[in-house]
Amino acid sequence: MPLFVRIWGRLTGRPEIDSAYSLGRFGMLINIIGIMYLAFTCITFNFPSASPVTSSNMNYTCAAVGVSVLIATLTWITTGRKNFTGPQTGAILIGRTGTEPATRIKVQGKT
Repeated sequence: MPLFVRIWGRLTGRPEIDSAYSLGRFGMLINIIGIMYLAFTCITFNFPSASPVTSSNMNYTCAAVGVSVLIATLTWITTGRKNFTGPQTGAILIGRTGTEPATRIKVQGKT
């Protein structure tokens, strides 16, 4: 999901936000390769490892992922949305090269 959001933001012309870690001019290429690899592995890892498929050689990846998503969803519904506050940065730093002070911008009601 973060790779897709990063690529989508770049393609729609959103401004780049400077961070402590950058892939430079290769960032977009690496993100696209990452999306392609994830799409390939998400499909491939769900195939059974042998044919014909029996209960003893079935690939239970989809069941394991389903249980993990169910647990994460239940945790979010019961406690996460009440207790999670997110990062406490308060502002996004933009236009920073490391030598001058960063410019702070207000982000949706935060200071």
